[in-house]
Amino acid sequence: INCDIMYACFYLQEVASGAARTTLEALQDILDELTHTASYNGHSEAGKTILANIKSTMSDRASAQKSFNTLLQEYRSGILPSVIQNWENITIQEQQSMAQMFNFFCGMHLVVNMAEHVSESLKLFEQAHPTDTQSVTSNDSSSGTIRLIRTACKAFEKRGDEKSGYPLQFNTYLSQNGVEKNPLIHFRGNRFNVVFANGARVFYLHRHVVNFLTNSLGTPNRLLKAVLDDASCKLYVAGCKALGLIDKHITGPLWRILESNVPILDLPHYYNKLLAFVQQCTDMNGFMTGECIPFPDKPITKDAVWLALVAQSPEYDQLVHQILIACFKTIELLLVRVIDDQAPAVKAATHSQTVSVRKTNTISERDFATTRSLDS
Repeated sequence: INCDIMYACFYLQEVASGAARTTLEALQDILDELTHTASYNGHSEAGKTILANIKSTMSDRASAQKSFNTLLQEYRSGILPSVIQNWENITIQEQQSMAQMFNFFCGMHLVVNMAEHVSESLKLFEQAHPTDTQSVTSNDSSSGTIRLIRTACKAFEKRGDEKSGYPLQFNTYLSQNGVEKNPLIHFRGNRFNVVFANGARVFYLHRHVVNFLTNSLGTPNRLLKAVLDDASCKLYVAGCKALGLIDKHITGPLWRILESNVPILDLPHYYNKLLAFVQQCTDMNGFMTGECIPFPDKPITKDAVWLALVAQSPEYDQLVHQILIACFKTIELLLVRVIDDQAPAVKAATHSQTVSVRKTNTISERDFATTRSLDS
């Protein structure tokens, strides 16, 4: 629950399924337990009072969640007469206004869903452009680009594979070759933009990776052999560059917008701006050089990774151009659905009614993750 001064997670309960009715019943159990606990202090309707004061919800756009929102609004409307004083004396218009709820969708999940949809586009693109590379860990469940990113992080990120990884040796190699810091980040605990961000970093490091595995080690183990196979594939490296450009020019700035003090009702402005960009982008070369981007007023982190991404790469750029076209189409389709789903709440709500509504449910996700880690 988020209010003007704080955020509070007041209950977590495991449910048998994610069905909308099951979720509502779990919420009712939670409210009943809160009411029972508060009754010792003379509060006979505590649970219902809490629910009556909740005007907005946020979800990840799952179909069950949409059904839950409908059930929740019906249930909340039914309990209002028992907790709102003089309900029968309030006008019908005021009653309807009090009963109305606004259902928003998490901006963080938009970035996560972008990664999932773009990953699928990469897989289809790679299937249409077969290579001679056959990684020792290859399978049909993910694209070669995503596999390269994940195995490179397992091999060279400090919290990667303890048995088969070589992070310390790789970091020493990097420092000896003018790279001050290994920029790879661990997938665990960095769900939100990690595919795009690590794609950028793997492209930045890919020549070092190939050289390290070819010249600085003896016989590589199975993990390192997989990394070398995929890092030697032009198509997969081009995929990493495409993901990196999306990170630096789209998802990175978008994530900073989501973390800023921009009100939630203003998010559609940025979503529509990004939608128009991916629909109408006629200067893909400008996007690849950083001269044509969707959020020019938002600062970009112009670090060594970005400089590597926007530099011309004759060996890869034709493929990068084609991959970006496919990715932009995927992002377009996703944005259309998100904007359409968000429209009812955005049109109905006012800034004063949504002043305490966050743009993401990142805090809740962290609470869930902490709970899972304690249970494991």
